[in-house]
Amino acid sequence: MIGFDGTELSNSVARTLRSIQPNGTILFKRNIADAQQTYALNRAVFDLLRVPPFLGVDLEGGTVDRLRAVVAHAPDVASVASTGQNKEFERHGELIGREVRALGFNVDFAPVLDIGFEPSRKVLTSRTASSDPKKVTQFAEAFLKGLGKAAVLGSGKHFPGLGEGSLDTHQSMTVIRKTWKALWEEDLLPYRTLKSNLPFVMVSHAAYPAVTKDEVP
Repeated sequence: MIGFDGTELSNSVARTLRSIQPNGTILFKRNIADAQQTYALNRAVFDLLRVPPFLGVDLEGGTVDRLRAVVAHAPDVASVASTGQNKEFERHGELIGREVRALGFNVDFAPVLDIGFEPSRKVLTSRTASSDPKKVTQFAEAFLKGLGKAAVLGSGKHFPGLGEGSLDTHQSMTVIRKTWKALWEEDLLPYRTLKSNLPFVMVSHAAYPAVTKDEVP
């Protein structure tokens, strides 16, 4: 899956898509001006590719919401998770799914499966469902079911887990000094439990030296 610049397909981007024939594209804020334009852009990409593509966007609700200016601001994960109600978790997923589907997307890069541990709270803020891996799993399972009702594929992120990361991985190199055993029991619990429910998994770019014996992401 690839990204590109612009709110419409330039000749050069169209040539690139025809040549590469990627499995899909992802749109960012730079690509989104209004609802009708966004749908038309996704449709143009779809028509250029020989195999029906994955058309993705980041929409978790709260701070990560690429469509807030063109549709509506979706509630953040922490607020929905605080209800403790599975029906609300599922409804959150379905509402977001219907929103992205209406604009031509079929993939939403959500839910966040990171555990809301203390080190990451200033970075992940309201993006995490809980500091309890089981509650994160419960939320994600229902959210994915809601997305599915809208015919949208979800993606668990950020594997293997950024819950112990105190830096923003978009800005700085994050090093998480956690053992494999601790990762397996906590951060990886949602992935292990939901492995049959997750169409996609987004890999993080952090380092785990206690596991890999180096500080390479």
